[in-house]
Amino acid sequence: MAASTSPQNTYLTFLMRSADSGSTYTDLCPIKDYPDFLNELNTIDVTDLQSDSHHYILGLKDSGGDMTFTANYIPATYQTLKGYAGTPQYLAIYFGGTVSATTVTPTGADGIWKFQAYLDVGIVGHGVDEAREMQIHVAPITDMEFSLGT
Repeated sequence: MAASTSPQNTYLTFLMRSADSGSTYTDLCPIKDYPDFLNELNTIDVTDLQSDSHHYILGLKDSGGDMTFTANYIPATYQTLKGYAGTPQYLAIYFGGTVSATTVTPTGADGIWKFQAYLDVGIVGHGVDEAREMQIHVAPITDMEFSLGT
């Protein structure tokens, strides 16, 4: 399936994990939202006293550290995610998939961002008549690599 050429909504967005070196990914758990994943430009001021305006060079990229994903709380999923804490994981975010009857298949046709990261999970506080949720906190340890899936 070719990448879309028109604006899109967030339907068929997946948080994926690979058990090996990042060759085969499976859906980690259904997510309800995802964070910004962009590297803010860090600039270094190199203005001298002969300049009448500021001048900058680029510094290091900064993803912001903690990327937070929200998911519905399911005890077995929570336990599985807790088991990944403290160990580097191969993760990916997939945009795009296919639906056939009741089978949803992530394809990444509209974008795949692969990276290594540490993750942890915690419970979100709520009040009366609300769904129980958990937040998956992800700290990237490599740059995100972009590609288009099939």
